[in-house]
Amino acid sequence: MANDAVAIVDFFTRQRRGARLAEVLRDVVKLTAAADGTHAFFELRDASGPVLMAGWPGNAKADLAAPPGLAALGPDDELVKRHGVAAGARYAFEVPGFSGALVVLGPTADLEHTRVMGEVIAALVTSWDAERRSKDLAERHRLVSQATQHVIYDWDIATDTMTWNPRMADVFGHVDIANDDIGWWRDQLHPDDTTRVWDSLQRVMADHELYWVCEYRFRRADGDWSWVFDRGTLVYDGSNRAVRMLGVMEDISRDRELESRLALASRLAAVGSLASGIAHEINNPLAWVTSNLSFALEELRKLEGEAREVAAEIEEALDDAQTGATRIAQIVSDLRTFAHADHERLAPVSIKRVVEGALTIANNELKHRARVIKRLDRAPMVLANEPRLGQAVVNLLLHAAWSAGGHGRIAEVTIATGTTADGGALIEVSDNGPALAPDVLPHLFDPFFSVRAKSEGIGLGLAVTHSIVAGFGGSIDVDSTPARGTTFRIALPMVPDLPQQEPAAPAPRPAEQSALVLVIDDEPSILTAIERTLAGQHEVVGFTHGQLALEAIARREPDVILCDVMMPDFSGPAVWAQLASNHPHLLPRVVLLTGGAFTREAQSFLEACPATVIDKPFTPRLLREAVDRVIEATVSPKN
Repeated sequence: MANDAVAIVDFFTRQRRGARLAEVLRDVVKLTAAADGTHAFFELRDASGPVLMAGWPGNAKADLAAPPGLAALGPDDELVKRHGVAAGARYAFEVPGFSGALVVLGPTADLEHTRVMGEVIAALVTSWDAERRSKDLAERHRLVSQATQHVIYDWDIATDTMTWNPRMADVFGHVDIANDDIGWWRDQLHPDDTTRVWDSLQRVMADHELYWVCEYRFRRADGDWSWVFDRGTLVYDGSNRAVRMLGVMEDISRDRELESRLALASRLAAVGSLASGIAHEINNPLAWVTSNLSFALEELRKLEGEAREVAAEIEEALDDAQTGATRIAQIVSDLRTFAHADHERLAPVSIKRVVEGALTIANNELKHRARVIKRLDRAPMVLANEPRLGQAVVNLLLHAAWSAGGHGRIAEVTIATGTTADGGALIEVSDNGPALAPDVLPHLFDPFFSVRAKSEGIGLGLAVTHSIVAGFGGSIDVDSTPARGTTFRIALPMVPDLPQQEPAAPAPRPAEQSALVLVIDDEPSILTAIERTLAGQHEVVGFTHGQLALEAIARREPDVILCDVMMPDFSGPAVWAQLASNHPHLLPRVVLLTGGAFTREAQSFLEACPATVIDKPFTPRLLREAVDRVIEATVSPKN
């Protein structure tokens, strides 16, 4: 037995020194076998089958195989008889997860000796299994630590030391951490978050809570800030003092950005819904205001002699009023960009005509702020919506005028056109003002972002421009340097398979080709404004209800039908449906008027309807041109 004790000590010593389990077990089995011909066998099994087998034949005359199943042995056992030995002993044991047995065959097999050595083996296997599980757990922790995208930390509060997994370097770039205490972590917190985060952690520890959760900004190795979601689990000792915290830091910067974008999208949706709903109510009165202003200006400009001199001041006042009305229409149009898309008919558009029109619209603002330089080289036609593209150019001109003016220099705004390297159209708008700050450039096209005073804008102009250009398949970029000022470049793809020439202006219609124009609009003032605009050229008949208009059409067919889209009781889509059913040949004569489609039904109708669409408020010229185009296309010349 003393030798057994020495063997046990030796076995565990060897195991602590790192000897392989198989080697130690083989030595145990060897010591179990005596020199007098005793043979020893050992087998270890888990749920999957044999794990380890060891044997020592001693001086046996015949080779011995490991007894299958290691059945219980005795003097009369078949296995003993088959090997010609006088005795046999077996010690079977169960340890967590394993079963095993030590078998001794031979003339002096001692059951007690076998039991002692079997217990040694059982203890050895138990120790080995615990060590194996510990190593497996450590390996799994290592693999999880490597596989996760999160930073894992272990804070020993008693010694104030912190350890980090390798993801600290991968996620935040910190490779060589200056020190291993909590102070380094605190130094990386954003100054605006430090007090809040630290107080939160101290409060959780003082209240003996098990978990701590916090969001804060954490400094990256490159100096930038990342938003972090931190979750820690606290461990307390017998005196209820916090002694350890294990935690996970997750970089949620992208989630924060997404939340910000979703919040912005929600704001834009709300603005869009509001704008769509009120656009009709604003644009209807605005339509008759601008139309009447245009009519008044046209009539004043016809005066001659003394009356012309008297009317000059009135004309200037009316011109200013019309500019104000145009700006109101522009604001409403900007807001509608973020609503559900209204009709947006695309057609070949002349870049030169768009730019000239934009300069005319923006002239009132430009002439007081900067000298305009035009460099309009030949540019290809593009597929776009002419009013919308013009709006984008006007926005850039107004931004340039604001940027260039009032900086102790001669302010200049340059607009140029040309051709891109791949054959597309190029529009450049430049100013000679101060360069934009580097931190401004990434946000320049964000909605509601503005470097101007709140009283000078709401930050939609450039965002709308970006949206318009992207909608036409183009791109817009900006270059800003102290030496050259700021330049915006719009690049639009060329219209494929289209003759690149300027579209001819509509041929003037002979005066004798007067037409019957039927107008349907629920606003009497708009009917009056349209009658004034077309008076002297056409016969105009107005109706405030669609059903009455359809009854009149049945009695006398008009040459042109101007129909509002959004009307109570009997809307534009209802008028269109009745015409399609009873007078389909009249559909090409329809021109739709809209102050904003704020229902899904109206939006769907405009998207599918082939008719010409005019936005309210409209200019007299735009209305006359639309009427003339319909007449030219559908009415036969009179003899």
